[in-house]
Amino acid sequence: MLNTKTASSGLRWVVASLLIESIMLSLLIWSNLNQLHSSLSTQTQIRLNESSALLQSALSAPLVQMDYATAEAIMLETHKIEGIVYLVVLDRHNQRLISVNWDDKIPLPRVEKDPFNSNSLADARFDTRIPLMLGDTPLGTLAMGLSTQFYIQARADALTRSMAIALLELLFSALLLLSLNYWFGKKFIRLTEQAKTIANGNYHQHLSTSEHREYDQLVVAFNQMSDAISHKMEQLESAYDEQKRLNQKILQLVNNDHLTQLPNRYALDSYLNQLINTKQPHALLLIDMDNFKHINEQSGHHVGDQLLKAFAKQLQQFMPEDTFIARLNGDEFVIAVSETEPKRLSAIASSLCLNIANHPFLSASQSFTIEISIGYSRFPHEAKDARNLLNQADIAMYQAKAAGRNSYRAYQADETL
Repeated sequence: MLNTKTASSGLRWVVASLLIESIMLSLLIWSNLNQLHSSLSTQTQIRLNESSALLQSALSAPLVQMDYATAEAIMLETHKIEGIVYLVVLDRHNQRLISVNWDDKIPLPRVEKDPFNSNSLADARFDTRIPLMLGDTPLGTLAMGLSTQFYIQARADALTRSMAIALLELLFSALLLLSLNYWFGKKFIRLTEQAKTIANGNYHQHLSTSEHREYDQLVVAFNQMSDAISHKMEQLESAYDEQKRLNQKILQLVNNDHLTQLPNRYALDSYLNQLINTKQPHALLLIDMDNFKHINEQSGHHVGDQLLKAFAKQLQQFMPEDTFIARLNGDEFVIAVSETEPKRLSAIASSLCLNIANHPFLSASQSFTIEISIGYSRFPHEAKDARNLLNQADIAMYQAKAAGRNSYRAYQADETL
């Protein structure tokens, strides 16, 4: 039997050990929560930066063209990304243009700087705004709400698990230290090292069990916590992969015409600026379908849409496979070629007019003959930048129309319509 002095000394050691253990566990819990906060803050900032850049790029072209249907489609796809609560586009006068998941009767909340401040956590939402620009020209503002529920839930789960493990460990420590102080001291060192390993992000390393049941329960608890955190990290990675997939889909909507699947005006501007910045000589052929408006009005928009798709396909079949072909708008298409020699360009334009005129286009059991007018300009011979290159090709195209249609014209600075 232990004497009073030994029992008292042992009790003091038990109390002292439990006190020290409580402090260490508190520090580990604090370290885990800080690490979780740091990790989620970094991920949130990266996500916000990626979403801002992507939405800036995605919405600029539709807003410039006042194509609010396309802009709303992009916003609806973006809203499917987990964690985005609402999206609202404001014009330069702060008037609402498009709202997704926000009641227009309710004023927009104030902008918050910190995604995890008290206000963001109180309403489980981080409210921010992204300026929408086209170059240096302001187009408006995108108000966006990001959910902070994942942070609140992750912090609560981490705190609950950590506290449960800490209480369990203290209970077993109190029981075991009375009789197995030396033995448990060595085992506790192993548990502490494992807790530090988990706090440092190594969630896959497990402790081995032994013949002592009480110690095994602690090992199982630690291993379960490690597995749970590992599972959460895998879920976050899966969510990130899904977000990347949706981002790629949004990029497809931004850069391609939804009807013909050809590059659109936004993609054309990017392509021309790239060629001009690298000083690559090229020519731009602007093509207009002469009798499309009449067909569209007489036969209906459905037939017109089918003709536009068939026409785009015919252009792709006629031109070499690597040729850049884009739909500018309506019944206007653009072809960019590296050829700048006038005779070769005339031959291309002439062959294109002949090919289209001799090709019957079928739609809704009807056959249509399409004639085209082509205007072209060259860089750097006539135009020095993308805007002038397109404007000059447009002028030449209207000169071709004025000359009788189903023809082509090269841009001449001294000619007027």
